[in-house]
Amino acid sequence: MRDSIATALEQCFQWMKAGQAPELCLARYPDLRQKLEPLLYTARFIASVPKVVPSNEFRNASKARLISRAREYSNNKKNEKSLITSLFKKLTPIWETLKNPYAPPGRAYRPLMATLFILLAISLATYSIPMFSAPGSSLESQCTLSVLSGTAEVQMRGSDNWQVAMDGVVLEAGTRVRTTEEAQAVLTFFEGTTIKLESGTDVEVEKVKGSDGQPTEIVLKQWLGKTWSRVVKKIDPGSRYEIKTPSAYALVRGTMFETEVDEEGATEVRTTEGTVSVGAQDEEVEVSAGLEAGVVSGAAPSKPMPIPPANSEFVVFISMPAVASVCDPNSSSTGYMPNGISFNQISGSQSSSPTEGDQVIRIPEPIAGIYKVVLRGINDGTTRVIYRAVSGSETVLEQTAHYEIKEGDEWLVQVELSFEGDQLISALVGDIELLTDGAPENIVTTELAAEAAVPIRSVKGFEEPVELKVRSMSGGSVIVPGEGDFIYEKGAQVSLVANAQEGYNFLGWDGAVASPSSPNTTITLNEDEVVTARFGQGNIHVVSIISTEGGSVIEPGQGVYMLEWGDTITLIAEPRAGWEFNGWEGPVADPSSPITTLTVRHAEDIVALFVPAR
Repeated sequence: MRDSIATALEQCFQWMKAGQAPELCLARYPDLRQKLEPLLYTARFIASVPKVVPSNEFRNASKARLISRAREYSNNKKNEKSLITSLFKKLTPIWETLKNPYAPPGRAYRPLMATLFILLAISLATYSIPMFSAPGSSLESQCTLSVLSGTAEVQMRGSDNWQVAMDGVVLEAGTRVRTTEEAQAVLTFFEGTTIKLESGTDVEVEKVKGSDGQPTEIVLKQWLGKTWSRVVKKIDPGSRYEIKTPSAYALVRGTMFETEVDEEGATEVRTTEGTVSVGAQDEEVEVSAGLEAGVVSGAAPSKPMPIPPANSEFVVFISMPAVASVCDPNSSSTGYMPNGISFNQISGSQSSSPTEGDQVIRIPEPIAGIYKVVLRGINDGTTRVIYRAVSGSETVLEQTAHYEIKEGDEWLVQVELSFEGDQLISALVGDIELLTDGAPENIVTTELAAEAAVPIRSVKGFEEPVELKVRSMSGGSVIVPGEGDFIYEKGAQVSLVANAQEGYNFLGWDGAVASPSSPNTTITLNEDEVVTARFGQGNIHVVSIISTEGGSVIEPGQGVYMLEWGDTITLIAEPRAGWEFNGWEGPVADPSSPITTLTVRHAEDIVALFVPAR
């Protein structure tokens, strides 16, 4: 295999030198495409990179930073080696990796590897921040840039020049980052918050601030493109995460949301988890999970509206004793590590915590290509994995597999999704194999995130999952968790949010929900369930009448009633022997009397309360 790759690589270099594009070479070697492609494009990129001549201002600033780091480093009792030794220690494993790709000594790849090594050395010297162990106060004003695919560029504070960014470079406040077309990148901040930059995105890190006992402040300016933020929940009430755009701002304290800015500065915010405050022109709206709001330049935010349902979805259900992650074709990943570290780089995706039971990873609007499902063993045993792909109302894939897992093992399953236009047409699950080429995820684990993570130690075995079917009648829709067929672990509590169309009212739920008359409710899944949201026109409201243990409502009887606005009904509660009436919950006329009335103004849940007799 190595000789064939070396031969192909040498031949490709000759063709490229003669003016042929890398794509032609890759077409001639389809079986080696995965190995050849990154090397060929790296070679072409290196050949096209112009010589970078830093300004005197940049040289002086870099020299001052390097001297400051050297002094701090020399005072650190844990590290007594010289800066030069540390530099070569950083470069040695990189050189060992680069010098052993796919060909024996003397092949054409040697100049390429040497050039790569020199560029890495220059980059490590230029971006001196990540090379040395700076004190906490310094690290707390920085973030790490991970280049997932394509090319990212950075512009340092006070500079007009853009420089190609190396994967893993540490950036300070004041740095601007942009991704080229077909590129993806992630910024990871010191406390674990991440922001994913989709292709063609331009952001500026305005402020990164925080230390022990002090509020955390992360402020970014998004000039263009689409980002996906996963914000770590912060205990301190003064902490904040804010994205500014040319037309608005988005402010949160722990959530997941997407921000999109077009070329005219118009902003769209879509919330997947938590709540985002979107403001402009001295007005602010709360955009909760499942909703979106927009702002055009010079205008106030629009009214939050439901996010349109996804055209397709890819779901993986994983039971103990394994935890999992899913890596998409662009090298973005979502999931958990056994040490409790969680990550979410795939826009709109969600992963339930393995510590709360079986893990479910949901990816809306998947793209064509190969998704890598990584399973990591927590204990020895059998894990069950369910793969599910849905396109519209059609189930494209529903496959269950059982794998024997050992503690510490890492396994890989590849799932290939195929599309015709925007339509998901097929999904093929490959065989499970040991993960031998290194983890496909590109994540940065910060010290604070590692300290906060709790290792996953659950040894709970799998149980058969339960299915929740979510439906709606005409006049509205269910926006959380959406409509369709969903798989959950037994005992899971699922939130339900119904939204009526203009001119319609929410009437109630059919099914075993906690509050049938409320558009926001939950359902606990101990078995397969079907819930349906009902809507109607006019002034009809749903009134649910129930009681606690020890009695019942005998007039008009317990149940769900459709009543018109302004109707008045009589309520009579009757205790059983050994119990006594203890009041009403709900806006009745006399909450302390067993006989009272209710005038309908809204959808209501009325509960008669009983306690043991004294």
